[in-house]
Amino acid sequence: MLKKDEYSIELENIEAENDHMDSTDISNNEIVSFNASYSLPEFSNKLEEKIFYKPEFQRNSIWDNRRKSRFIESLIFAYPIPPVFLYKNPDKEQYLIIDGFQRIDTISSFLNNKFCLKNVSSSINDCNFDKLSTEYKRILKNRQLSCVIIRQVIPDKKEILYSIFERLNTGGQNLNNMEIRRAIYYGNLIKDLECLNKNINWRKILGKKDIHDRFLDIELILRLLAFSESWNDSNKCVVGYTNSIKPFLNSYTAENKDKKIDAFKRKFVEVTKQIIDELGTKPFTLYKKANYVLLDSIMSALIIREYPISDLKNKKLELEKDKNFKEIYEAKQGTLSPKNVNNRIKIALDYLK
Repeated sequence: MLKKDEYSIELENIEAENDHMDSTDISNNEIVSFNASYSLPEFSNKLEEKIFYKPEFQRNSIWDNRRKSRFIESLIFAYPIPPVFLYKNPDKEQYLIIDGFQRIDTISSFLNNKFCLKNVSSSINDCNFDKLSTEYKRILKNRQLSCVIIRQVIPDKKEILYSIFERLNTGGQNLNNMEIRRAIYYGNLIKDLECLNKNINWRKILGKKDIHDRFLDIELILRLLAFSESWNDSNKCVVGYTNSIKPFLNSYTAENKDKKIDAFKRKFVEVTKQIIDELGTKPFTLYKKANYVLLDSIMSALIIREYPISDLKNKKLELEKDKNFKEIYEAKQGTLSPKNVNNRIKIALDYLK
């Protein structure tokens, strides 16, 4: 097992705080679900025609040949198979695969002779679909796989889809908040965030050359974007941030998923360059540990200001000494409450002029 670095641990602690602070209730009149079943060729055809489509985060295939072979063997010999969960797209005849993509992909691959069965029963071992006996081909062509289809009663209630995906995804590793957002709100916004995440100065700020494989660094950029764009200077608050970080970021991403963020991209590049030029690599590391609350406070303030800040190094040092600011960024919990987020961005803006 890979040892987690401080970067992953810090961000996952924030993730846990998000979940603790928030829960979404689904009323019994907001979704409907019903059972259905399709033959294996129907599943294959619908996947190829993109009527059934995979989440954007999902890699094409992560099952090895052994697991694929055992699954096909189970289908041939009538072992029980759990149902697939599908979400009906409210705008067209398409279904997002919430849970079961690897099973459907394996069915399609085998029916199209893309792999041979290995380490299975001798009667089917080393066979692709075409090499199976007539009887086994007949079994697979007629085998039904059950599914649960979920439909949203109120199509424009965007948080319901997130909650459904969060509750029903039953993969081997639970998806984090950013993975779910990327699965259901993928568009121009997330594509631009992914591009910014490769910025060389941003990687130096994080002190990590490699991109996080579960998109936690992208969530940090999303926070910077949502905080800076939603900041109301007159009221000294992030507009719309009234509960906790998870629903705030979910709502922002859903509403802006196809938005181009050219102005933010320009500011982000300018701010990251100034930080590296004047503060050096890993400038938000305190007590030998990266502090991402300090990072998003200062970077949000710099992006909101829209121009290079003179004497940034000394102003940052004075900001870090501020008693009220220090109490927030050194706190072990509650740093993402609306009150603390608003207060720390306000204080950072007061110093970074």
